[in-house]
Amino acid sequence: MTMKNSGKQHLLMVCFFDPIGISTIRENIAQWKNYSRHKISVLNLWPGDGRSLHIPSSVDLNDYAGVIVHATACYNPKNLWSLDEDLKTKFEDYRGCKILMKQDEQYQTNEFVNFIEVKNVNVVLTCVPETEIPSVYGRVQSSGRIFLSCLTGYVSNFLRDQAHAFGGDRAIDVGYRGSTQPLSFGQLGYEKRKIGADFERICRANGLSYDISSRWADRFSGNDWFRFLGSVKATLGAESGSNLFDFDGQVERLCRTFEEKNADLGPLSDEYFQRAYDEFLHRFEDNVMYAQVSPRHFEAAAVKTLQVMYEGTYSGIFKPWKHFVPLKKDLSNEAEVVAAIRDAGLVNEITERCHEEIICNPEYHYRTFVERVDNAIEATTPVLSAAAVSASGDLPIPPRVPPRPKAFVMMAHEPRIDPRIEWVAKALEERGFEVCEIGTYLWNRTGEGPSIEQVNKQRRRVRVERTKFDVMPGSLVDRLDLNTGEEGLLYLDLLRQQKPSDALRLAEGYSDPEKIESFQELCRYFHNTNMALLQAARLIGAPDVIVACDLEALPAGVIAGREFGCPVVYDAHEFWPFSVPGMAAWECRFWSAIEKYYARLATHRVTVSDHLAQQMTQYYNLPFESVPNAVPLSEVEPQTSKPSVKVHGNKVVFLFQGNFAEQRGLEQLIAAWPHTDPSCVLYLRGPDNPFKEKILRLAEMSGLLNQRIFFPRAVGEKELVNAAMQADVGLIPYQALLAGYRYCCPNKLSQYMAAGLPIITNELDFVSETVKAAKCGQTVSFDDKLSLAEAVNAYAASEERRKELGRNARAYFEKTFHWERQSSALMDRIQQLVGHSEIKSGNFDFSWINDQGPMRKFNTPASPPLVQESLPTVPEVKDISEDLQLRLSELEVTLADREKVIASLKTIRGISRYGYRFIRNRTFRLIQRSISR
Repeated sequence: MTMKNSGKQHLLMVCFFDPIGISTIRENIAQWKNYSRHKISVLNLWPGDGRSLHIPSSVDLNDYAGVIVHATACYNPKNLWSLDEDLKTKFEDYRGCKILMKQDEQYQTNEFVNFIEVKNVNVVLTCVPETEIPSVYGRVQSSGRIFLSCLTGYVSNFLRDQAHAFGGDRAIDVGYRGSTQPLSFGQLGYEKRKIGADFERICRANGLSYDISSRWADRFSGNDWFRFLGSVKATLGAESGSNLFDFDGQVERLCRTFEEKNADLGPLSDEYFQRAYDEFLHRFEDNVMYAQVSPRHFEAAAVKTLQVMYEGTYSGIFKPWKHFVPLKKDLSNEAEVVAAIRDAGLVNEITERCHEEIICNPEYHYRTFVERVDNAIEATTPVLSAAAVSASGDLPIPPRVPPRPKAFVMMAHEPRIDPRIEWVAKALEERGFEVCEIGTYLWNRTGEGPSIEQVNKQRRRVRVERTKFDVMPGSLVDRLDLNTGEEGLLYLDLLRQQKPSDALRLAEGYSDPEKIESFQELCRYFHNTNMALLQAARLIGAPDVIVACDLEALPAGVIAGREFGCPVVYDAHEFWPFSVPGMAAWECRFWSAIEKYYARLATHRVTVSDHLAQQMTQYYNLPFESVPNAVPLSEVEPQTSKPSVKVHGNKVVFLFQGNFAEQRGLEQLIAAWPHTDPSCVLYLRGPDNPFKEKILRLAEMSGLLNQRIFFPRAVGEKELVNAAMQADVGLIPYQALLAGYRYCCPNKLSQYMAAGLPIITNELDFVSETVKAAKCGQTVSFDDKLSLAEAVNAYAASEERRKELGRNARAYFEKTFHWERQSSALMDRIQQLVGHSEIKSGNFDFSWINDQGPMRKFNTPASPPLVQESLPTVPEVKDISEDLQLRLSELEVTLADREKVIASLKTIRGISRYGYRFIRNRTFRLIQRSISR
């Protein structure tokens, strides 16, 4: 095989992991993909077929410059030896770079040493300390082979952000989840359980509250684990690994014999382990010093929980009394440890130092680990060296320029229809971000595929067509990960495909025939839109932050954020479930459950007013902050005098400008206008839509259309402030019947202020308080047409009052109520979130937009690629809301049944419509059963 000389090569990573299993495995693989200088495609052999692992014969190793065998695929040496059995090119004949990643090396060690020799492995990523490598791998050490000592886990972007997620009182003194290891793991394996039992006795004797268990059923996963760690003052720990190496399987054989003879003792008793240790384990203990730090220690440090750990070296990273409180294994310093837990000052000192010196230390970050691996790979295989050759192979590559941070701004609509999108994107750009807005076409437009618009050098807009995903079978069949948030989209997809009579009953237990069609259409809209946005995000590449605008784009933003390992900011422009006129109460509850589920998975949450933030915080029990809608100061011309020639002579123009929609108070405004003075003219400016036709008819029925009620042409977003300057008073008539309107912050509020208009507003909490603070208008009930008419007439009668209030409005806008001022805290927060992470290398990829790529092929079901080009993994998984209760582990089915269903959905090819329908309905019942509880 002749490999091309290029700066970036293609590597195949062979893994075996449950997509809904241990999160640290997915995190390890995802971080490797994010930070490597080379392209890594992941081949996950899970769930297997019951035999040893085999790479499918359809894979040609010669298509790759290197092959990485991940630790998940080689715990059992049988799996390692069988990997290439079905391949035309065996590992020993493959001329690319072969990398073996190994953990738990104490198990049948000689088999792995033999594999390295026979298959001529180039790089071995080992957890064996450098000083012990000759004892384990001395026979196969050579000048052409690199052994790189690594940790079992590193600090990810997500982990570095966890300190901001926890604070306040921690109700439990000591919390711990231990594990029961096989006898063959020796003393270190036994200590993982023993420290829990020891400290439970200490807590009881000293009056400490505790939550300690080593039962498998009591373990936590995903964000539940971090919430547990964040709820305790201290946690326990012991060194990971094993200092007992079973080179030839002798220890395992002795353990099996012992277990058969001593079943009466019970494997969890101290006597059980001690008898085995005395009989034979002591002969092998400490034959290799393999004790090391584990990912659990980093996790506790990340949430600033004090660690009480048995004395040990902990890979030289965690130092006693600097980073943890040491507990002697004979418990002789029990009193000292208890006193330390009760010393709040000492606890704070140790946890802060631990976080600063370890979690914030780049030496322990995934980026550093991957760079070391890349260097080792390139050192053994010069053709892979990104520093030695250019794309042509002739010239050296210049030093890499530090990458700009990259941001997605995702929305479920045409990007230009909401000015807040522009404001957010431009503010990010001004903060140094490269920005990509990802939206869709207009609701009624069916495009030929994705398109791209170059806004400027550092900002692009991508539009995708949502209807490409409105196909059967469901578009999640070939890519299902029930941990990243996709389970919510799967549920909506299945709801919209159910028979109408079943959809509502299964969703909420209601049967309202009038709501069936609209509800299922909304499910279809959510599913299709988010799948389109998500697919685009996956193809564009890894951002450093995602801003998801409104609930309609939040699922895609959350899932993408977890796949890319970046923070997600939820920008809720409204209280969506309570902002859609005509929704039934059960619909509001359903969609608010969806919003809570995904909002909890976001890193930071904002909305448009203090009042709305307070309401959403209380309703969802999640913190929301306020970033009001406000026109950027940079987009508004300096204050000028009013036009000397007015369109309607001496008449006074009252202006409403914005979209025409229900519950915006337009009917009440027209009903009150016949009661106003003849000098009062009403302007209703907005784009054409069906509701505007209704308002036009009402104006015509009043007898004032084109006399004192006018519908001037709509103008572009950039022209709204200048257009408002032609009026004398601005109107905000929104009704307060829905929470979304009552607590709203409409764009027109700042537009009127920027135009120097006094304002009359309906009884809207935030708008009224802002108008009062600015001293630029008044609040009146628009339901009382006589009171409204009286207020309008008073403004018409006093030009001096209008001018004074108008000056106040402009002054308040210039000083306070503009986007630069209102959004500064949000932009600071985003920079802070990104600052806790390493900036992702590489550029956004838009090459797929103009080819016949995957975004153009979803009209027909496609077989999933055998090699996953985009890994659906996340660092922090299984954060399940109380409302949806999507806890698959609690379903009344066996684990095997659940895995079988999910595996079928992930791997099925060419299935008949009947077969697909059976699997789809089976999965739907499993998910729905947990939701309905």
